[in-house]
Amino acid sequence: MRKTILVLGGTGLLGKPVAVKLNEAGFNVRILSRNADKAKTHFNDDIEIIEGNPANEADLVKAIQGCSGVHISLPNNIEQQVTEAVAKVAKSQKIKHITYISGASVAQENRFFSMVDGKFLAEKALQESGIPYTIFAPSWIIDSLPLFVRDGQASIIGKFPEPVHMLTADDLGIMVSEAHSLENDQSQRIVVLGPEAIHMKAALQQYCAAHHPEIKKVSVTPVWMIKLIGTLTKNDELKFVGEMMGYFAKAGKDTKYHDGFKGFSAPQTTLTKWIETQK
Repeated sequence: MRKTILVLGGTGLLGKPVAVKLNEAGFNVRILSRNADKAKTHFNDDIEIIEGNPANEADLVKAIQGCSGVHISLPNNIEQQVTEAVAKVAKSQKIKHITYISGASVAQENRFFSMVDGKFLAEKALQESGIPYTIFAPSWIIDSLPLFVRDGQASIIGKFPEPVHMLTADDLGIMVSEAHSLENDQSQRIVVLGPEAIHMKAALQQYCAAHHPEIKKVSVTPVWMIKLIGTLTKNDELKFVGEMMGYFAKAGKDTKYHDGFKGFSAPQTTLTKWIETQK
């Protein structure tokens, strides 16, 4: 009998590749979405879509029923709340395994930043749940590069003095599907790094050269400027982006937290290969 995996955040940048890879691996995939009709446009008919809000416990419990596993890849504003709810109801719903997307720099010493603190507490909820889990803590995701191109300009926010081991969302999705294929009750946290280290500015330049050749220069916008604009315009989202990019610029080398892949398929897709697939 095929296992059913509930994917929370299944239409997002990281969640959608997970849903696709789980489906390709032979799982029944169920997605809980606040807009079922819109979600259906992202997938084939093999993937089940249930309408509901993952932050609503009643909707969550309904979606979990009949599933053997849950995957969580949600926006920061609800991921801690939802992860804690999943951890609370998982045992009564006979969940066998939970996977969660955290971050490579999530650690006690970095909890001063609100986003990291939320992820840290979400991880803690899984660790105390009594349910086998796999926490994936990836470095920077290559698929986010297009977000730095807007209105004919390419810009990164803040200086990134250290190169990062970028990986693709597809490679991460493969690892998640492997976690749900395990037949043991092992729990672990895995820092996931891509196959090569590259500076953020160089990566964006390479992406633009292939897909936006009209953009000849990648600029660097100071973090303080973004935060100031966010404050003056009362744009909390922009202010948070500035704070987040400032944090990442200071977080240090991603290899600091790396401890191997422990039997999972190591990410293989380089930036060059990913760019080719986008054509």
